Amino acid sequence: MKRESPANVYVPSSAFVKSILPTARRKDGVALAEGERTAMLALEGSWRPRALILETSFAASDAAKPFRRLAEKSRVDVHTFNRAAMEKISSCETAPEVAVLVAPPAAKFEDSLSPASRLLVLDRIGDPGNAGTLVRSAAAFGFSTVLTTGSVSLINEKFIRSTAGNCFLPGAVAQAGDSGTLAEFLHEHHFTMLALMPRAEKTLGQINIPASGRVALVLGNETAGVDASAWRRAAAVRIPMRPGVESLNVAMSGAIALYELSRAELS
Repeated sequence: MKRESPANVYVPSSAFVKSILPTARRKDGVALAEGERTAMLALEGSWRPRALILETSFAASDAAKPFRRLAEKSRVDVHTFNRAAMEKISSCETAPEVAVLVAPPAAKFEDSLSPASRLLVLDRIGDPGNAGTLVRSAAAFGFSTVLTTGSVSLINEKFIRSTAGNCFLPGAVAQAGDSGTLAEFLHEHHFTMLALMPRAEKTLGQINIPASGRVALVLGNETAGVDASAWRRAAAVRIPMRPGVESLNVAMSGAIALYELSRAELS
């Protein structure tokens, strides 16, 4: 005789499980924030949580209580999945015990600009690992990240994992339009724009950067680099390196440049 699963536990064949499989999530414009730390940040942050999903044994433990409280506070539905269902929806090698179905914030990045805004612009960065690592570095050094058209999607789950959940922080990351339109907007709003280019004449240390005020650091595509025509008003800068080394990985270059631009404030 076939045993029936408890009514409140979803199994792999359930309609809800099928509705949030990876392909369905991408079509619906949502992502799965997986693992305890990332799920907690997703519930607390500025994105829009749609559902809290707990693995059966975890759901019955004390460790699930903080997640339940946050879900109740945000009026987010809580669902219990058996292990097989968790594995079916997960995009990780090992399915976690907790996940949050989440959508990017509706607000535009322009809405949160301040007189001292500091932006990291990712100009057509296509690798989700690079983009996510840069968001994490930007958060560490007090920058918000803006991705242009052609960059990785905000709901790319490798991107979300690479940010270590920092993408959910208020104002941490947003998607903008094409490079040219964004460059014009930043110019009109009096940003000092710096474009990191490996063959630029001047180094970061040779540029007079305002101690306060609006600064935008632009990093370009892993292969093509910065769109020079779009960012023609930006000052081209490079990181000084020993002869014979052509360039660094964009995530590494960005972290170094972000630190350099923040060093005075951190010391």
